[in-house]
Amino acid sequence: MPLLALVGPMFVSAALAAPPELITLPAGTRAFSVSDDGKTVVGTTASAGFRWTLDGGFQTIPGPAASSGTLVAVSGDGLEITADVLDQNNKQHAALWEGGSTWSQLPAFVSCDAFLLNAYDINVDGSVVVGLAWIAGCQAHAFRWDPVNGTVDLGTIVPGKSTRANAVNSAGDIIVGWQDMANGTRRGARWINGVEAYMPNYVAPGGQSYMVGEALGINRSGDRVVGYNVFGLAGGNAWIWNGTTNTVSTLPQLAGFTGQAALANSVTDDGTRVVGTTGGIPIGRKALVWDNGAVKDIKTLIEQNGGSIAPYTSLGTAMAVSPDGRTIVGWGAGSGQPAGWIVRFPVDCPADLTGDGTVGADDLGVLLGAWGGRGAADLDNSGTVDAADLGLLLGAWGACAG
Repeated sequence: MPLLALVGPMFVSAALAAPPELITLPAGTRAFSVSDDGKTVVGTTASAGFRWTLDGGFQTIPGPAASSGTLVAVSGDGLEITADVLDQNNKQHAALWEGGSTWSQLPAFVSCDAFLLNAYDINVDGSVVVGLAWIAGCQAHAFRWDPVNGTVDLGTIVPGKSTRANAVNSAGDIIVGWQDMANGTRRGARWINGVEAYMPNYVAPGGQSYMVGEALGINRSGDRVVGYNVFGLAGGNAWIWNGTTNTVSTLPQLAGFTGQAALANSVTDDGTRVVGTTGGIPIGRKALVWDNGAVKDIKTLIEQNGGSIAPYTSLGTAMAVSPDGRTIVGWGAGSGQPAGWIVRFPVDCPADLTGDGTVGADDLGVLLGAWGGRGAADLDNSGTVDAADLGLLLGAWGACAG
């Protein structure tokens, strides 16, 4: 008899996803960046960089000048890392790590005190690195590096003023960051194929136009950009730009923090989830998530989905979110010496009994092994693993929806 013939018509409610999982990293760490699949996270310890993987856990990576506040970023494929390392002259120098213990230093222009290049972001396959380059006179310019063109000065559109590249899209052709204005104000900027322009203004419902500040994050395609400061607008709003409509929308500050600027650090592929922080000094910050523009403390989001951040009371700063919105990383959990953290929101895919993101033969084996019993394979919560559960598993066969 065909297997499907064992399964009759059924009407069951969908099983709920498991609660969010909070993974805390060692004290003194800061998690800054996450790979596209959410399985690799990088950041700093007090004296080195680290890489955490879902399969291998936490490991330190010698090299980054972590004590100087360097950022560490991981490529979308999770295989390459960029950070600042100390060169033979004890100067900070943007470099690329592709495994092992060796960092390849990127070509620099000139040094300014203890600095040469500062890395801020890396694209999907590690072929493009962006950040801040020091040029003559200790002026800072945004840079873009790739193995063909080397380190390219992205310049400035305000003579004599500095720029910086904070983030890059997957293809490496759209870069966002800031441009210093003549009065020193940092205005949001974007480079498309090396050509700089300001980010569009926010236009309020009444028609008034407001300049936006520094751009901090970009999605994989480059059609969503997030940042902080809407100059002249009260309330501490962050902002998001939608490339489809070429409009900027405000992202509200959390209640009780409106006297300071919220920071929007990272955005999902579809732009529906943004993560960041209330801003201000690190002590007392709250990690934020904006879902479809509505702001929430990540602690609250986790608790509403059945999870907990105990023993902590706040998560501080959310630095990055995976393209599907299911993995968020940051730092600031705890007290004394705050720790980095990872929050994983499981896929609502209860038939994936092995947790590998796909419903397939392995899951079928688990279900058949539990036949007549109870447990996770009881997909309809009837109290018994039976034909109804088999039907649900077969109906979900294939990759889980992201």
